[in-house]
Amino acid sequence: MEKICFINFFKIKSFIISSLNKINLITEFVATSLLFIAVLLMILQIFSRDILGKGGLFPWIWESITLCSLCLTYMGASAVFKQNRHIALDFYKKFSKSKKKIIQIIIKLIIIFTSLLVVAQVITLSKRLIGTSFITIPFITRGHATIIIGVGFFLIIIYAFFSLIFEEVVKNDSNN
Repeated sequence: MEKICFINFFKIKSFIISSLNKINLITEFVATSLLFIAVLLMILQIFSRDILGKGGLFPWIWESITLCSLCLTYMGASAVFKQNRHIALDFYKKFSKSKKKIIQIIIKLIIIFTSLLVVAQVITLSKRLIGTSFITIPFITRGHATIIIGVGFFLIIIYAFFSLIFEEVVKNDSNN
């Protein structure tokens, strides 16, 4: 019976880690695509303003670039958390290994709790703003843009929760 439970746990663990790796690949692809789109839109805006002499030819470009930047900011925050590259404190280094582990667990629980609060507030705010459209992008509302913040914090919750269970989820590349 113990052997079956161990095998099932190992299968579940490998499934979760492979699922998180797939989420990471999708996040990297979306972030790369958004960065590419933002650069293309900037080039288009510069071309229309400086070469064609018509700065108002595409009035929706700056709001689109702002949305891409917003997405990249929160996707980047979750990627930094996943790779364990967030800010560390110097006083933390003088604790023993067991105390460091306890501090890490407490910090991750605080991160999960505060991120859940942010996601709850984002849901409330996006419901209120779902009918408010941007000036130049009528098909994307301010509520849709607010959801971007929730997605970033939701990714942080996923990485923090599973890094509490499995140490392999958060890859510490700082020793390389």
